Amino acid sequence: MGIDEVCNILLEGARRGGPREQLADAPDCLDRVHAYACSKGALPEALTEYVREALAPDMLEQLPSFGLQLICFLKRITTFLGKSTELEEAASRARAELLRRHISAVAKSCDPTRLSDRQKVSLRQFHRWLTSPGTPADKSTAQVFASGPLADVVAVATEAEGVERCPICEDAVFLRELSHGVCGQSHRFGRCMNSLLVCDSVPPRRCTTCDTFAHRTPIWPGDTCCLYCGKGLT
Repeated sequence: MGIDEVCNILLEGARRGGPREQLADAPDCLDRVHAYACSKGALPEALTEYVREALAPDMLEQLPSFGLQLICFLKRITTFLGKSTELEEAASRARAELLRRHISAVAKSCDPTRLSDRQKVSLRQFHRWLTSPGTPADKSTAQVFASGPLADVVAVATEAEGVERCPICEDAVFLRELSHGVCGQSHRFGRCMNSLLVCDSVPPRRCTTCDTFAHRTPIWPGDTCCLYCGKGLT
């Protein structure tokens, strides 16, 4: 199978993929793109053009998860090649959109009357991220937290309430990075992509492709795969 055919398969999924279609379902195609990029020192032109199209206003938000995951995958390749391209912005926006969709799905499906303490803290973390500067706005997701039972869950009287605590020293761990959390004493933990809580169980589950983490015991049902590529967590 030539690189042109590989690109056509990936682009078909990126533009028309179903809600359950994951990038990790096409490992052979991904391996071939990676091999091509390593040998040529650049991505195939068809995939580079796809990224340019995705950066058009409101375009990226319309892509299926497969298409967003493809952008994240292409960014990892260019990082490996040591090249900085427009993929930096595209991948950042793609990851944010994947996380926003995950948060929206969790918020709309959870039962506010049966939440565990950790799920409540996770919802507060979701709300903090959604309302932080630079996070893609989405009225429907914001509305879920703005009124009704979930509004009571995320409401806190002061900035300090509901903040995570370091498992080692009990110092506050604020949500400043999606990949990890660091307390005031410099204790560092991976941050669970599915809950935005720091991973305090050892070892956490991990996506070996994206180098992302998830709690050993899932906080939310169904978090068996990486948000950013669809690969099963180990």
